[in-house]
Amino acid sequence: MEQKRETYYDFLRGCAIIFVILIHSFGVSFAGGNFPITSVILRNFFNVAVPVFLACSGFFMACKRVEGMFFFPFFKKRFFRVYLPVLFCSFPLFVVDIATGQNVLKSVFRLIFCGYSVYYFVAVVIQCYLLLPFLNYVYNKGKNTFPIVIFFSLILAVCGWAVKSYFLPKLGMSLPLIVYAGGFWMWSVFFIFGYYLGRKKERNYSIKPWTLLSSLAFVLCFAESLFLDKLGYGIGVGQKPSAMLFSFCFIPFLFSEEVKNAFDKLNCKGIVFLSSVGFYSFGIYLIHCYVLLAYRIAVKKMLHISLNGYLQWACLTSIVFMISYAFLWGMKKLFPRLTRVCLGV
Repeated sequence: MEQKRETYYDFLRGCAIIFVILIHSFGVSFAGGNFPITSVILRNFFNVAVPVFLACSGFFMACKRVEGMFFFPFFKKRFFRVYLPVLFCSFPLFVVDIATGQNVLKSVFRLIFCGYSVYYFVAVVIQCYLLLPFLNYVYNKGKNTFPIVIFFSLILAVCGWAVKSYFLPKLGMSLPLIVYAGGFWMWSVFFIFGYYLGRKKERNYSIKPWTLLSSLAFVLCFAESLFLDKLGYGIGVGQKPSAMLFSFCFIPFLFSEEVKNAFDKLNCKGIVFLSSVGFYSFGIYLIHCYVLLAYRIAVKKMLHISLNGYLQWACLTSIVFMISYAFLWGMKKLFPRLTRVCLGV
C-alpha cells in the first residue's frame, strides 16, 4: 500500500530539484571562473539539495517494516523502482561511449554502477536502503543511543569531503564523480538523520538552536570557499566539510513541527506548484542534464548567443526546468506505466 503523499515534503523535494538544476547550470553561466560574491553565497546554499532528498528518503523509510524476511521483498521493490530508470537514462550515454571507441569494460562498469552523468545519487540511495535493517536494530535496541550513530556518520562525511576537498587536489588527483561521491559514507548522515526524525513521534523541539547553528555553519561555508580559492583549488562552491555541517544543522530546522505547521497554514499557487514539482523530482533529476546539454548546443553552437552571469543562470535554469517538467507531465498523462518504469514517476 502506497503512503499518502504529504504536501510539505513534496514541496521540499520540489525546491531541492530546482536547486540541483541551479547547481548544474552554475558553471555554464559563469564562464571563466569569474564568480560574483552573491553567486558564491547562493551556490553554497544550494548544496543542501542532495541532503534534503536523502533526509526525506530516510524520514519516510523509518516506518517501513524491513526486519528479517520482510527486508528482501522491500529492497527488491525499492531497488528496481530507482535502478531501472537510471539504467534506462544511462543507456544513451553508454551507446555514445561505445560508438566513440571508449573502453568497453569501463563503459559497462559506468552503466551498471550509476557512473554516468550525475547518477551517483541513485547508487547512494540504494546503499542507504541496505542500511535500514542495521538502523532498525540499533534504534530498537536503544533509541537514546542512536544519536551516536548519527554523530559517527557525520564525522565520516566531514572526513570524506575533507579528503576530497584538500588531500586529493594536493596530490593532483582527479577522480570520477561516482568514485568520490558514490560511497554511502559521504552522504548517509542525512539519510540516517532523516530516519531518526521519522521515528520520533513528535518533533516539537525549538528551532532556535538549529537556526543559529545553521547560520554559523553557512558563514563557515562561505569562508571555506574563499580559503579553497586562496589555496589554488578553485572557488570551492561545491560540497566540502563545512557544507556537510551546514546541511546537517539545516535538516532539523526543515523537519521541525514548527516549520511544517507554519507551512501548512500557507495557501498559494506557487507552493502548490512546487509540491507538484516534488512529485516529478526524480524524473527531473534523471533527464535534466540531457536538456541542459541540448540547451548548450542550441544556444552556443547553433544560435551563436553568448550570455553570461546571472541572466544566463536564470534563463538556463528556467528553460531546463520547464522543459523537463513539461516532458514528464506529458509522458505521465500519455504513458503512465511506461513513465513509472523508465523515468521513475
